[in-house]
Amino acid sequence: MKRDEVFPSKYLKAADLNGKALCVTIERAPLEILKNPEGKEQSKTVLHFVKAKKMLPLNRVNWDSVADICGDDTEDWTGKKIELYPAMTEMAGKRVA
Repeated sequence: MKRDEVFPSKYLKAADLNGKALCVTIERAPLEILKNPEGKEQSKTVLHFVKAKKMLPLNRVNWDSVADICGDDTEDWTGKKIELYPAMTEMAGKRVA
């Protein structure tokens, strides 16, 4: 078994996209309290998608990218389509997918 099979996540990761882009429809985008890698609580917008099992918490860059497409009010994001794609980025000083 692979690590992701033993420890499944409810959050979408780049690896879940299998190197391909995916078009999704936003079902809702509530503000939720999550824990960061250091264990501190923080508020994040979490995208829930129509007919999807996994959600996507947004960092500032991803939030701005969605806002460029859907507008700057998360109340207006419901029903909007966006394309997700895997990419490399910096997180906590490390290069990650």
